Amino acid sequence: MSHERRYSSSLSGKSSLVQETLQVMSALTAGSSLEEVRVLVVEDNILVKQTARTRRATWETIHVRYLSGKSPSAVHTLARLVASRLPDRDRHLILFYELAKSLPLVYDLTVDCLYALYTDGRSSIDKSDVLTWLNRAQDEGHAEIGSWSPQTRSKVASNYLTIARDFGLLEGTQRKIFTRPYVPLSTFVYVLYRIKEEGRPTKAIVTSNDFKLLLMDQRNVYLLLDEATRAGYVTFQRAGDVYDLTFHYRDLTEVVDELRRQV
Repeated sequence: MSHERRYSSSLSGKSSLVQETLQVMSALTAGSSLEEVRVLVVEDNILVKQTARTRRATWETIHVRYLSGKSPSAVHTLARLVASRLPDRDRHLILFYELAKSLPLVYDLTVDCLYALYTDGRSSIDKSDVLTWLNRAQDEGHAEIGSWSPQTRSKVASNYLTIARDFGLLEGTQRKIFTRPYVPLSTFVYVLYRIKEEGRPTKAIVTSNDFKLLLMDQRNVYLLLDEATRAGYVTFQRAGDVYDLTFHYRDLTEVVDELRRQV
């Protein structure tokens, strides 16, 4: 849990927006600029929202989660992959990964709460688990949580679980059950190259907490590294604590081109 990144309670008023995000990504791959897509969403109402306020809020949420802070090249690369013919599961997990990377609360909740419960052998998670984690996070340095009302905390917890379900990590309506997710190779390769682009050394890549966002333990990371090696995306070798990882594509854009060709 990072104490340097403040948590926002904005999740209390936000939903998953999976299909809306995919529509925005499709518009971006059609050649529209970010501003042109904003106009399509807010003014032309391509997402079919009832009010101007809802249209603006939807655009702002998608923009914060997937578009802001990225270079035009990075935005285009992400859009081309999630708007491709990859199976829904692949695309949804990639979108959840990017959402968690942009929202510290979602990242830490997934790594420190959801993943922890999953690897402890729990079959399900409920709102009380998330609320307990929020209380602990407040006690451990996130004083901003103390300013949230009980109603806000409750909505944050409920919406987080809904988001995790809608992107494929959980299932169920009242009781959220772990799906025991299988992480597709395409999703794993995307995340692997995405971590590489952050400039981390080999060991930090292989042992990154980012894989926990997909509920992957270290054994599963090794298994998929071996699979990615057989498929030609990387070459991975391990001898004890010594790791050798060679990337066969120059960057994320290049490997995304290959992933799209494989569909």
